[in-house]
Amino acid sequence: MIVTDDRPQESPADALQGGLFHLHKAASLGSLVALCMLARIHSGLEPTTTQFSHMCKLAKESGNLEVFPEMAFTYTKLAAERGVAPACAALANAYATDEVTRA
Repeated sequence: MIVTDDRPQESPADALQGGLFHLHKAASLGSLVALCMLARIHSGLEPTTTQFSHMCKLAKESGNLEVFPEMAFTYTKLAAERGVAPACAALANAYATDEVTRA
């Protein structure tokens, strides 16, 4: 995570924690970008944006971010319910190939 000149006193670890907090907060508020990004992360895929990809890599290496495949399904389902076409296709594929664990 790059620390901007506006906050020279902020440590990179604090910036990483802040980035993860805001990513999860945005997803909890229904942000489609955040939902899709977290779905990709928990699916084992890297985010497509370089900055988020770097943040994700650092968070996984430092142990600040654990990957749970079950959460990938949840985030994908939430994005699909909000009309994201690729999420709809991924969800349909998960059901068609019995990759969904029915609880």
